Amino acid sequence: MKGDFCRMCGSKKLRREERDIFLEKRNKTVKAVGVWICENCHEEFLDDASREKLYQPARVARKRRVLAA
Repeated sequence: MKGDFCRMCGSKKLRREERDIFLEKRNKTVKAVGVWICENCHEEFLDDASREKLYQPARVARKRRVLAA
């Protein structure tokens, strides 16, 4: 989410926050995750730049990185 509009209601009134999120499955806290919040419908979206912090890379991408090294 680049902060241009809400995906649910189309509003352009968005604000950005940073939060610490606890991932139960990995038993790990990820700090400073960017979140966009719509001030109209209060829907929350992850910032695109925070995706790498929360999700592990796909197994294929990891394998390619290992093979390239």
